[in-house]
Amino acid sequence: MQMKESFDLRKSRNVGETVSDTFTFIRLNGSSLFKLMLYVVAPLAILSSLAMAWWQYQLNQVFDMENFMLNPDDPFEIYRFMFQPTFFIAMFLQLLTSSALTASLISYLRLYDEGDGVVENIKAVGSLATKNLIWVFFFSLIWLLMFGLGFSLLFIPGIFFGVATSLIFYVHFIEKKGFGASLKRSMDLVSGNWWETFGVWIVLFCLYIVMGLVVQIPSTV
Repeated sequence: MQMKESFDLRKSRNVGETVSDTFTFIRLNGSSLFKLMLYVVAPLAILSSLAMAWWQYQLNQVFDMENFMLNPDDPFEIYRFMFQPTFFIAMFLQLLTSSALTASLISYLRLYDEGDGVVENIKAVGSLATKNLIWVFFFSLIWLLMFGLGFSLLFIPGIFFGVATSLIFYVHFIEKKGFGASLKRSMDLVSGNWWETFGVWIVLFCLYIVMGLVVQIPSTV
């Protein structure tokens, strides 16, 4: 699908321009992005929502039982009730859905850039996203574990590390590097621009949440 208007993704921007151009990009490509979300992300989002609903149903069944009482001599009993196999299935599907959303958006940006503002085939974007989904999933899992560990042990360094390595997925897609190389490259790119990157990610995270909610709408109908 050819766009009537496009702009340079590689242009150097400050935080305000990045936010403004993000909304411009969404306005120009909203229809294509929505189709991409339905094509790649929505099926996983529906499965994730169903798994989470089933886990919550199982919890309600347990805690609604008459005369239910935890064993005071077993401090881990509550965790066995909460962290059932269904919980881990739901968490797996949620991370997979998030990875699919990330892979889809970056695949679109890559083909948009390579096509000089033209994305002719949404299915081609979906195929690229699906092809890289497993890599994004494992990258996400490792990155979340590293970020979570750093955040829990040292709050400020954890945030610093998270922002400094936040471009790891883009580096992997655009420059086709492995995990370690992508991690280092991300830190090199963010070096000297940490606060600008932090501000941009605050805004993009909000947009990310909104788009995630949009693709889950079909599962709530």
